[in-house]
Amino acid sequence: MGWSPDGRTMYFVDMMPGRILAYDFDGKTGGISRRRVFAQVSKDEGIPDGLAVDNDGGVWVAHWDGWCLSHYAPDGKRIAKIDLPVQRPTCPAFGGADMRDLYVTSAAMELSNDQLAKGPLAGSLFRLRADVAGPKAVRFKP
Repeated sequence: MGWSPDGRTMYFVDMMPGRILAYDFDGKTGGISRRRVFAQVSKDEGIPDGLAVDNDGGVWVAHWDGWCLSHYAPDGKRIAKIDLPVQRPTCPAFGGADMRDLYVTSAAMELSNDQLAKGPLAGSLFRLRADVAGPKAVRFKP
């Protein structure tokens, strides 16, 4: 899940139908409403997995079995596809001193020897530089 910079939209990956959903979010009550499809991922591009939202409201989504990461504009249009050297990227997250490092985890589970030969870096952590920063981490206080 991720939230827009103003906190009014919550994004959620619905993996098996291959879509990213958006909801109106009420920060005071935690309520969600007005469910809608933000973006649809075609089956030939893998399954959407983890996501992260940048400070401009862009949504970054990893494609399990898709060898890539997608960057969507706030209106749901894909503005970039970043190819990765692994079949199963799992989740992007912003970090670094200026929050412009985009870290992407990946998985090697259940890959055959042939698949691992094509993507020997499976299971690695990758760092990319984004043109826009992600939000600072927020500490949870119980």
